[in-house]
Amino acid sequence: MELIKDRIKQTRDLAQKIKVRRQEVKQKLEEAQVAAKAAKVKTSSSSWADTVIAGDKRNDPLEKQFAKWEADEELQRMKRNMK
Repeated sequence: MELIKDRIKQTRDLAQKIKVRRQEVKQKLEEAQVAAKAAKVKTSSSSWADTVIAGDKRNDPLEKQFAKWEADEELQRMKRNMK
């Protein structure tokens, strides 16, 4: 009988520990979600201008031509170095 009482006490203690741990994990998860949202808002607002500028460069035919010339020049330099 004493063994059963000890088991019941251990089970109740373990259940209480589990309950506390779940609350801690839930709190940490909420904090992480808040931090992630804050980081997302901060990066999205600061990079808006960068996105607009980068978008303009990708669609600019002159910028594409310069990029092609730079790539061709780099390829020629690599070929010379191999010889």
